[in-house]
Amino acid sequence: MLNNPRCRSGTLILCRAICPIINYFRGNQMCDSSELQELLDQLFTGPACSWCGDHGRKLYGKKVMLCSSCRNIKALVRKWAENANANPFGADELAIAKRMEKMAKDESARFGHLNKRQIDGVDLEHAFNEVARIAIHQELPYNDANVFEQCFTLAQRRFLFYLLSRIIHIYERRHRKITAAYASD
Repeated sequence: MLNNPRCRSGTLILCRAICPIINYFRGNQMCDSSELQELLDQLFTGPACSWCGDHGRKLYGKKVMLCSSCRNIKALVRKWAENANANPFGADELAIAKRMEKMAKDESARFGHLNKRQIDGVDLEHAFNEVARIAIHQELPYNDANVFEQCFTLAQRRFLFYLLSRIIHIYERRHRKITAAYASD
């Protein structure tokens, strides 16, 4: 990755910033694309949440396997569907719970089965922008898609997108109710 002749000198800073993350899994040796792809395949095997597609959480249920946060959303939808008329805010709470359910299901489409998806430089650019918005509340300039495309192999882009998506996934799961409450249909 660092010895890639297609990387321009300005992008070497970015490559050097990413290398310690990748080296974490291999000590101090560089992982090749096949090893990274095998790692991603191992991460995405086994059961996943039926709604959010998360592979790393304990699952509950017999027919529909859900993680704890999706299970709580399902309970909220059921609760507010039964008690919508009893509470003056019941209809609003039901709408929020249904939006939360939709958001959880959308996360599965965004972050599920990354080991088989075609991740390009634009996907990485958007993921870095979301992490920057979460961390520093600002957006990054949009100029790096070609750099990501040239400097990283497909397996490396998938792995990098996986690492960034874990941060985004956790943030969105924790802030799902507030986002759903203030979202407009």
